[in-house]
Amino acid sequence: MPLFYTATIYFSTDELLTVSRQFFYDRWCRHRVVTCLDWSVTFPELLLAAYHSNEEALHEPEGVCLVWNMKFPSKTSPEYIFHCHSPITSATFARFHPNLVIAGTYSGQIVLWDSR
Repeated sequence: MPLFYTATIYFSTDELLTVSRQFFYDRWCRHRVVTCLDWSVTFPELLLAAYHSNEEALHEPEGVCLVWNMKFPSKTSPEYIFHCHSPITSATFARFHPNLVIAGTYSGQIVLWDSR
């Protein structure tokens, strides 16, 4: 059975929102567009971000997925780095196998990474 989460955010016009964390790793994030985000159901501190190609660095892999860990605020690099030869259009953590990441690419490929 699929799990659905809802969140309600209350704020008034005189309150300001503040940034809690920023995730950016220069080597893999610079000049890339985020195409997809997903939270791990099993490990809620893990955030998966999929990135499109870097137009300025043709020698780099076109598709990149980074797994960020919210548990360690001082850590500035991703927990895991996955890449492939085509830009990633969507990505998700596998619901029943928390160590697997599945992504769809611009070329039509489906890629599967295992973090073990």
